[in-house]
Amino acid sequence: MNKKKLLLWLFSLAFFAFTHIAHSQQLLPKALLTKSKLVFYTLGDQGTGGKKQQKVAAAMEREAKKSGKPDFVLLLGDNFYNDGVVSIDDPQWQEKFERIYKGNLLKDIPFFAVLGNHDYRLNSDAQVQYTSQGKGSKRWQMPDKFYRVDLGQVKNRPLLRLVGLDTTNVDSFSQQAKFIKQSFKSVKNRPLWRIVAGHHPLYSASRHGPTKSMHPEILPAMQDSKVHLYLAGHDHNLQLIKLMFSPIQVVSGGGGRVLYPIVSGQEGVDFANSKFGFVKVVLSEIEMKIIFFNPKGRVLYETVENLW
Repeated sequence: MNKKKLLLWLFSLAFFAFTHIAHSQQLLPKALLTKSKLVFYTLGDQGTGGKKQQKVAAAMEREAKKSGKPDFVLLLGDNFYNDGVVSIDDPQWQEKFERIYKGNLLKDIPFFAVLGNHDYRLNSDAQVQYTSQGKGSKRWQMPDKFYRVDLGQVKNRPLLRLVGLDTTNVDSFSQQAKFIKQSFKSVKNRPLWRIVAGHHPLYSASRHGPTKSMHPEILPAMQDSKVHLYLAGHDHNLQLIKLMFSPIQVVSGGGGRVLYPIVSGQEGVDFANSKFGFVKVVLSEIEMKIIFFNPKGRVLYETVENLW
């Protein structure tokens, strides 16, 4: 490789890192970057604007009043049924996001989001542009179609490094696998907790089953990077799956769309329930709590994982 080609390659790598990493830190509350404990809610397949989505949103607000305000919410795709949004000015932004999560404790916290398959049918770029152009309440955080963000801090290390994936765009899986490895390989500034989020599950005990297209490249990248937790939706129910060769996986697809039944045959299922609801994750420097809630705010299942 001659000097000119080397410089072009280095510039391309730096530009890639800037667009997918640096941008994701913008517009976040400073306290969110330095907290030694993080609490967030996560759910997917929520974007209907209907009564079920409203009930889950109300349950989130009640849990926030009861146990304390979360630091952020993570949306796992299919954010706008049936076909995504047309533009950043589509009325669905109000009908299925802004007016749904309007409670006093949710109305001013970041909502990180990844794309689902339904979000691709019209204008998926608009969900990125809603962030970059600072539209609406400015809560919506999708810096790119796949991205990385560091949150919290313990002893000058990020408490959490969150990587959001675009699991619908199969053609970019090689690039995204490299991005996962790049995001977690650094010895310097290594995060305590490594979490990846995408719409499609690696494994599932429901209608769609495992997403086999993710297994050749995305799954090995997570394994090599020692990812602690993978969060997904796509199957409309609540699941916790633990397999020796895979990150712990949460399916939190009960955000508001019609439910799917649980089916037998999937190994490693610790919990599975065909109910609406959301998942609460609590991170400290020693442990991670994962708590499943139904729309009435009742705890369905809870587990604690120690940091390793």
